[in-house]
Amino acid sequence: YLQMRDGIRWYSAKISPIMTGGRFSGSVGVCRNITERKQAEETVKLQAELLDKELDSVYLTDFAGNLIYVNKAACVTHGYTREELLNMTLKNLDDPESGKLLAPRLKEIFEKGEVTFEVNHLHRDGSLIPLEIHASKIEVGGKQLILSVAQDITERRKVQQQLMAQDRLASIGQLVSGVAH
Repeated sequence: YLQMRDGIRWYSAKISPIMTGGRFSGSVGVCRNITERKQAEETVKLQAELLDKELDSVYLTDFAGNLIYVNKAACVTHGYTREELLNMTLKNLDDPESGKLLAPRLKEIFEKGEVTFEVNHLHRDGSLIPLEIHASKIEVGGKQLILSVAQDITERRKVQQQLMAQDRLASIGQLVSGVAH
């Protein structure tokens, strides 16, 4: 790179020897300005670092369900490395019941552009991970993809189950009270 008055410029250089009669007689070089590419790479790197700071899981998938990008939270949530997850599909992550709904959900995302739903994914150890997913259709490089943000709702489900149990107990109490009178 070169430091210029208005900033840094990145260049790629290739130098080849010129041989005449089997002897070195000089060289020729080609220099190409790659500043825009380097800036784009830095932007992508910064965006990935920011997404890795996100507490919720972030996934980028195609409409066949192939994982293209996952953030650090998705790896922690599922118990896999990033490389392992990127070699999987949504079908691998969905529990069997949720897997039955995958194709209709992908179709709904494609048609509506944005959908929120609950799903159960499988952790590496086989346990269920209840998630609330907000999925949006986006276009990247002319290709239709899905950007999903998933929040682990394990605690929410526990509270809901506790409230339902309390409601059942209250109903039984009212029934018993009514029978007693």
